Amino acid sequence: MVKIIASFLLGAASVTAFLWHSASSLMFSERVSPFGVEETVARIQENMQNAGNGWSLSGLRNAAKPIQKDGGNVLPVLMVEGCSTRYSGPILKDDSLRFLSILMPCKVSVYKKSDGKVY
Repeated sequence: MVKIIASFLLGAASVTAFLWHSASSLMFSERVSPFGVEETVARIQENMQNAGNGWSLSGLRNAAKPIQKDGGNVLPVLMVEGCSTRYSGPILKDDSLRFLSILMPCKVSVYKKSDGKVY
C-alpha cells in the first residue's frame, strides 16, 4: 500500500513539475527584433491591421512613461493592444465567460533590454 501511495505522489509531483516548467512557454514567448522599438511597434500594428479575422488595434500604451515621469530612468517598453471580434465576441456574449475579459485586449510588449537589443 505504501508503494502505491508513494508511486502516486511521485507521479503527481512529476506531472506538476512538468506542467510548471512548460506552462510559461505556452503562454509567453520572447523574440529578438531586428528593428528598433518604434519600427517594431509599427510593423506589429501594421500586421495586426492586415491580419483579417476581425483583428483591430485597441491602443498603444507606454508602460515606461509613468516611471519616467516620476524621474526614473528605464528603457522603453511599449504595449501594442489589439482585439479580434472572432475571439472576443463569444466571450463578451456569454455571461459565464465574461470574466475572461480581463485577458482582453491581446497585448504585445516591445521593449529594449540593457544588452541594447529590442524584444
